[in-house]
Amino acid sequence: MLIRVRGGDAGIKEYLENGQKDGRDYSRDELDERVILSGDLELTDAVINNMDKTGERYLHITLAFKEDEISREKLQEITDEFKQFAMTAYEGDEYNFYAEAHLPKLKTYTNQKTGELVERKPHIHIVVPEYNLLSQRNLNPFGKVDQQTKFLEAFQEHINAKYGLASPKDNRRIEFTDESAIISRYKGDYFKGANHDLKERILSDVLDKGVTDFDQFRAIVAEHGDTKTRNAGKAGEYLNVKPEGAAKGVNLKEYVFSREFIEMPAAEKRQKLAGEIRAGYEDTKAPRPTPADIAERLQEWREVRAAELKYMNSGNRKAYAAYREADPEQRRAILAERAAVFYAKHRPAVEIQHDPEQERPAPARAPEQARASEPTPAPSRERDGRQTDSVVGQYEAERRERAARGTDSGRAEFNTIKRELDAARLLASVSRTHGVMPEKYEVTKGKDGGDRIRAAFALA
Repeated sequence: MLIRVRGGDAGIKEYLENGQKDGRDYSRDELDERVILSGDLELTDAVINNMDKTGERYLHITLAFKEDEISREKLQEITDEFKQFAMTAYEGDEYNFYAEAHLPKLKTYTNQKTGELVERKPHIHIVVPEYNLLSQRNLNPFGKVDQQTKFLEAFQEHINAKYGLASPKDNRRIEFTDESAIISRYKGDYFKGANHDLKERILSDVLDKGVTDFDQFRAIVAEHGDTKTRNAGKAGEYLNVKPEGAAKGVNLKEYVFSREFIEMPAAEKRQKLAGEIRAGYEDTKAPRPTPADIAERLQEWREVRAAELKYMNSGNRKAYAAYREADPEQRRAILAERAAVFYAKHRPAVEIQHDPEQERPAPARAPEQARASEPTPAPSRERDGRQTDSVVGQYEAERRERAARGTDSGRAEFNTIKRELDAARLLASVSRTHGVMPEKYEVTKGKDGGDRIRAAFALA
């Protein structure tokens, strides 16, 4: 899993609902099943639209996964943990938080601008309006994001370890994009062993220049050194290139340097390469311990850094200098005092004089606080079985779906489908309609003699 934090000023609701993006021409309903994990999108949009400020109005955070499938329970747990981490310094009535997961219906597509084959994976979008509902001032739990990298990475790697997820630190040749469309850097993944750098450069030239003619390919190879043709005119024909100063030549025997591959259209080349690299079905692995240094950074975030970002204004040079000179215990005392002053100022006295044993305000207060100062949004039209894009709407849609599946007629129909399913034809069909990669799955037989499809897990 990879975390990316960005800002936005408008359009997040439309993007989440509709899905249009430069380089692709699919609607959200064609691309994904949307699963609401936290909050109410209408309410979040109302908070954003009623902010009296220009420029950045909200944080747009994405949690991108390499796995082909992650259970809804894990997605929910990860979202809940991120919310607790991000909002460490805030009470539940201070912020609005919205999250939804996108579970791809369309597994792959070709980017219209670049020709890249894009493989889509589950991912989570999180939206936090930069508005403190209690103080009615700016809210930004991460401050300057690039200065919080070590804490964001600590949470990221803690979650990857806890849930057995792939880490970008272990997949440096794989790009986790912000929609979890994993684009293989096949130029670096394809070649192993000696001379891989030279071969990567040659393949890069072929792909970047759109080469589809073998003579043109030969000219490109010649730019890298003295070039000869071996087995000319035969089935096993290949080029040999000897870079200047090299002791011997390098044989370009790989399939990507064959006449058959070189003469493929550019888009077909990329699809072929990407398919070979991604053929394995990615699943979650066993949980692993969180490294000690990661745990220490998370503790520092919880105990000090999150509150520093909220309460310490570096513009007040005198106070900030005094804070920087203080020892750890003194810093905690300063932050606690700042917090007490903040809540004394912004909460009614009746709330301040509460029982010390009383719990912190529940997160459910955030919608109440927002509704007190914002216009009530109109109910949205029903989408994906939900009356509204909210957790309540999600639960209701899932309840109706479970009820429909539980009927006798539904079970009978499902059993018939299981017996008569032609798995090979189904995989071929969804590869065309939804970009599913059939090579990631294998067909077996069930006890009733019907076909079954299961993931063909890659060997580690």
